[in-house]
Parts: sequence; structure tokens; C-alpha cells
Amino acid sequence: MDPKKGVAKYILKLLKENKLEKEIAVNILEKLKNEKKDIAIIGMSCRFAKINNQEEFWNSLVNEEIMIDEFPLSRRKDTDRYLDVPEDKIPNEYFKGGFIEEVDKFEPEIFKIPEEEAKYMSPEQKIFLEIARDTFEDAGYLRKDLKGSSIGVYVGADNTSKQMGSYLGLMPDRGYPALIGNWISCLAGRVSHVFDLRGPTFVIDSACCSAATAIHLACKTLHNKECDMVLAGGINIFTLPLDRLQGGMFENLGARNFLTRVFDKEPGGLYMSEGAGAVLLKPLSKAIEDRDNIYAVIKGSALNNNGTDGNLEEVVPQVVSDVVIKGINEAKINPETIEYFEAHGDADVLSDALELESLTSAFSRYTNRKQFCAIGSLNANIGYVAPAFGIAALIKTSLALNKKIMPSMIGFQQPNPNTNFAKSAFYICDKTKKWEKREEHPRRAGLFTLGLGGTNASVILEEAPLKENIIDEEKDKQIFTISARTKKSLKNQMVSLLEYFKTEDDLNYKDICYTMNVGRGDYQERVAILVDDLDDLIEKMEKLTTKSLITDEKNNFFYKASNPKLPMQEKRKLESNGDKIIKEILESAWKEEKLTKLCKLYVDGGNIDWDKLYKDKNRYKCSLPTYSFDKKRSWFM
Repeated sequence: MDPKKGVAKYILKLLKENKLEKEIAVNILEKLKNEKKDIAIIGMSCRFAKINNQEEFWNSLVNEEIMIDEFPLSRRKDTDRYLDVPEDKIPNEYFKGGFIEEVDKFEPEIFKIPEEEAKYMSPEQKIFLEIARDTFEDAGYLRKDLKGSSIGVYVGADNTSKQMGSYLGLMPDRGYPALIGNWISCLAGRVSHVFDLRGPTFVIDSACCSAATAIHLACKTLHNKECDMVLAGGINIFTLPLDRLQGGMFENLGARNFLTRVFDKEPGGLYMSEGAGAVLLKPLSKAIEDRDNIYAVIKGSALNNNGTDGNLEEVVPQVVSDVVIKGINEAKINPETIEYFEAHGDADVLSDALELESLTSAFSRYTNRKQFCAIGSLNANIGYVAPAFGIAALIKTSLALNKKIMPSMIGFQQPNPNTNFAKSAFYICDKTKKWEKREEHPRRAGLFTLGLGGTNASVILEEAPLKENIIDEEKDKQIFTISARTKKSLKNQMVSLLEYFKTEDDLNYKDICYTMNVGRGDYQERVAILVDDLDDLIEKMEKLTTKSLITDEKNNFFYKASNPKLPMQEKRKLESNGDKIIKEILESAWKEEKLTKLCKLYVDGGNIDWDKLYKDKNRYKCSLPTYSFDKKRSWFM
């Protein structure tokens, strides 16, 4: 039993026996609660080569897909124009890697950014804005929860690569809009500005350890109660992926057949890749209280530096071992309970051997058990996303814990002869498998990364706690709402949701409706549907997605393109009417007639205070497909 739980149980026993004053007992219990430092991951989003969200990322991992390829022809149109390359000649200067498509497209209107200003914003700023929005939406916090809130934004990025081939460098006119659109601090500041966030905001550059550093500092900020939540992540984009601009450091870095094999006899090397990701972090106790969707829990994290030991880019076993030990101690767990570990995985014979030696040394400090912990690396799948590696690794391990599956390490064939897995705590996770749970402890995982400059980081994770078992067998009508800025976005989003409802297991239609109502943005294109259960919701959405969007009161469909420029007086009237209808619904046991009135008011453009409707309901936020952007060309040329 957790020692703190034992103390709490003893305090309650003394209180019940009248052996302790109530005020003293409350103070002790409150201190015990406040000392709990677990951090919940309640929202996430990511984008990598050929991957647009975390579900696609997960599917690529379990399907053992390799996302490494040539630099896309669609992006060469812009870079070749800058390099003045004839259209009939394809240069061989671009290095191979994992590249994100359509970095030139954006929907500025959804962020209330003028189109002309957006053209001068770097792809990093625009992509990370989209990632941030998706993360807030995934967590169910996109509506009024954000405005003026104490939420921090910590972004890991590599500033040096931008100096060598930046979006700003392509521009002949580098006036104020171009400078602000590319200034490194605005990578985080733009997010706080757009969403009106008032917490600490900054960009962290510790090379490949940048995102992991952002995650660690975000956890410390929450421990210190400096803000309520933190959006933490990282991004890596190569505007000009020319090897000569990187000082030749990426030339022949990877094998020609696009294979990377970590801890292998023939590792092949790394491919530098693009990627972006973010998580929304919140103290676990508060996340449970707020009935948030929890992917996983961060139990502990740690940072250190090599100092004068080794070179700036070298794996130093003793120092790496120390940072892993520090993370385990921070988590206050037995490392024998860690069953999966995400390695940094340089895909280099010497570096891989040194990393395994470091991890083995750390675990042997606590246990003599051998080969109880699977080890993997995502580099063979998406490539090496450098400053974004930490967030990619965190999202991967969180999803593994959440889905109770260990994804395999792609491409592994023969062990590196300089490694000895038989004498370590680890074994290669060479095939995807179900993650069976031991009775004595929750599923747990860890990750490690390091960066140029000597920074090392470790994070220890645990699966989310079980949700409270709420018995609610009553089937009653619920309101499902969805809105978008354009009809195209609305239809695309409905198709994504419909596909998700058909394929995902264990969905609660009441939680779905609650999440869509309280946690998503409201725009002019609006749909409201009265549904009896999940099957009814699927059936009605199928009709709406295969036919024209219409209002059909007989079948409880309501659609309208509301006026986005309603006079303030009209908005207040609609809001007041919404409050009245909600009161009527609560007093009439959710009668269909009253629910229909609220649906009509919503599609008319009413700003509904949905929290009032669910005030006494036991509802959980759930992860659902996020907004479908209606993007257009947003490039300075």
C-alpha cells in the first residue's frame, strides 16, 4: 500500500474514534493530498511525416510502417523557386527523411489572424498553433475555459537549424511582420496570444532534449502551483532541408533503403525528420476531480548534464544512469514495475551500446532481475525528430499505456555485438503484443533522451487510474452538437467522427454529447441532433453525411448557418433564452420538447452555457476526432 494512503487511513480511523480533532485531521489530510505530485496527460496532438494525429501515429507504430522518404515534390515547388532551380531539373541536394506535407497551407480565420499577417508566419508557428488547438480540443477545453486562464505554454525547438535554412531567410522583405512571424519566442507566445492564456510562456532549446526539457519544466511548474495547466511540446521543421546548409552533418546519415535499426548489429543510422506534438498537463488530483480524459500519468521526471565528462554530443553512461535513477526516485516506484522503456536510440553501434549500458546500470541499482522490461525506439518509424523527440516518445508511451499494447521496434534483426541484453533488465520488443497487467502494480513505462550540449532527460509514466464506476442505465435523449467555420470543415469533421464512432469500442453516448457540447468551439455552421443512444447517433449522422445538410424536425435534425455578426443585443437575448430553456429542461426531467427548443436556439447562433445543463450529471470528457481545418495557401511568395 502507498504509505500516504496508509497514513490517511490511520487519520480517518482516529477521527472516527474521536481521538483526533476534526480540524487537525483535515489539515493533515490536505497536506497529504497536496504532496501528491502526479501529473495527468489529459490532451494530446501530433503531426509527423504522413501522420496527422495521434490515432494515425499509433496505427503507424502497430502496423510497423516506415515514414521515411524523399523530400516531397509538392514542397520543392517553393524551395526550388528560391534556389532558382530549373523546373525540368530535380536537385539531389535535399536529404532524405520524414517530411510533413502542405506546410504552406493554413486557416488563419479560425485563429482570428489576418490573412496577410499569416503569410509572414513561419510554418513552425502555424503548425504549432494547429497542434495547440487540437490538444485543447482533444482535452475538451477549447471553449470559454481557456480565455484568461492560468495556462502555461512550453515549447521545445532547435533554433540553430532555423538559422541555417529558415523561412525568414527565404524572404527578400524582412520587415516587422516577417520578424514577428519568425521570432523564436513567438513560437510559444503566439499560442498564449491567440487563446488568451496568462501562464508562463517560453521556448526551450536544448537540442534533441528540448521537448523533454519542456515536459520536465512543465511538471515542476504544476508542482509549484504557478499555473493550473501547461501545454508542453516540441516542433522540428526544415524549411530548406539541404545538407549543405547543415554543414554536411546529415550526409549519408541514414542507409539508402530507409531502414533504421536501433540496438542492431547493422543499425543503418538515423534520418532527420520533421515532427510536432503537444500534451496538456494538469495535476492528477484535479484532473480526476474535473472528470477529464486521462491518457497516462507522469510519475516523475529528471534532467542533468554531462559537465566535463565526454564530448558535447556523447552518451556518458554514469551521467545517463544518474538521470534515470533520479527520475525513478522522483516517481517513488520500484523500477521492477517498469515494463516498457522508450530509448533514445541513435542507431549507432557505439552510442546504442553506451545507452544500454547506462540504462542497465541504473536498473541494477535496484534489482538483479533480468529481461523483464521491453525496450523500443520510434526512430525507425518516423525518423529522428530531434528537438521534438521527447514529445513523440511521451505520446507513444502514453498511448501504449492507454491502449494496453506494446508496439514493436521496427526493423530489428540481430543484436548489436557490443550489447548484452541477457545480463540487463531489458529485452527487445520485436513484435507488437498485448500488455498484460500484473495484479500487484499498474502498467508503467519510462523514456530517456539526450541532446547536443550534454543535457539528459528521463520521464517515468503510469497508466491512468480507473474511472469511477458510475451506474447509469437510464436511456434518455441527449443533445449532440457540432459546428465549424465553413460547411466543408463541418462535413469533414462529421465524417471523421462517424468513422470513429463505428470503429472505437467502449463509447458512452452521453459522454460523447457532453464532450462535444462543453469542450468544442462554436462557429456559424451548426448542427444539433437529438439522440437516444450511440446507434441512433450513428444512424442520424450517416443520413446527414450522405445527404445535404438540412433541418428535419421530425427526425430531430437541426442545421443552420447562423449569422456570425449578430448584434450584441441579439446575442444576449439568445443567451438569456438559453438559460431559461436549460432551467426548464432540468425541471422537466429532460423532456424532448424542451431539448428541441435548445437545439433550435443553438443553431440560431445561441451561446449556450452547457455547464449549467450538466451541473448535477456524472459525465466524463472523452477523446474524439478534432476540428477539420479548411486550409488554403499561406506562403509569402
